[in-house]
Amino acid sequence: MCQAVHAAHESGIHLVDKPNGISSVVVCSVQSEDDILKADFDLKRRGIRSVVFREPDLGDRATALATEPLDEGSRKFLSRYPLWKGA
Repeated sequence: MCQAVHAAHESGIHLVDKPNGISSVVVCSVQSEDDILKADFDLKRRGIRSVVFREPDLGDRATALATEPLDEGSRKFLSRYPLWKGA
């Protein structure tokens, strides 16, 4: 979860031009670093901006990503990923 918070912070710095009211946070899960990088590629291919967080303490491995704030239509793409249920 900590990695997701890092990614959300980075997306706020790099992807949000101006605040537009209350935003939602939805945490999805994937199985591997490769899945994160594939999701990032697929998002960008659909014109959705995203930021990958790389953990310096883990050799700069991709550990999470976050998107720009999404409208309802763009959020539908994320439905392919299961919600994070905690451990």
